[in-house]
Amino acid sequence: MKKMSNAKLMLGALIIALGILVGMFLLLSINTGVAKSSILGEDLAVTRALSYAQDDSIFGGLTEPPKRIHGQVMTYVQAMTLVTGHPLPKNAPLPKDAEKKVWLIVFQGNVIGRPGTAPGSLASPSFFTQMVEIIDAETGDAIAERIFGGQGEIDVKNLAALTLPKQLEEMVPTIPVRTTVPLPTLEPNPTINP
Repeated sequence: MKKMSNAKLMLGALIIALGILVGMFLLLSINTGVAKSSILGEDLAVTRALSYAQDDSIFGGLTEPPKRIHGQVMTYVQAMTLVTGHPLPKNAPLPKDAEKKVWLIVFQGNVIGRPGTAPGSLASPSFFTQMVEIIDAETGDAIAERIFGGQGEIDVKNLAALTLPKQLEEMVPTIPVRTTVPLPTLEPNPTINP
């Protein structure tokens, strides 16, 4: 009988020890950030924003690698205030994602803007110098984009200078420059009088 009670005692102690270990593991996994969110790093944020900013032949975008890149993580309201040039009115209701963390990334370079019409439209494109992307700082999903040029450019002096990730430096396509060749002039055929 003594052997049996020692075996039961050992089994009980083992079950209790396993229960404590499982409980500690669960407690540690809850407290170490399973519920925490993570902010995209600079290289990944620039890569994602650049993928959205490329010229799509319909609405427009960057036509060559950007000359300069600026950006930083901020709230959605801060980003929209910077983009629009004025804060939200004090009596206006806040957007539901007002405090959502976003990356505001400003690409400076050659940007083409199309009127947003169907492909093949005869509407003339416009040329700009800034492409602004606002992406979700956690997922990298596109939230908003804007094209600016001239007097309406975003002031980037308070934004951090970012760099194009090394793996992308050679991958960004450029649009070939098309030259127009004048049509040949035709000489009129002389008419012979009868």
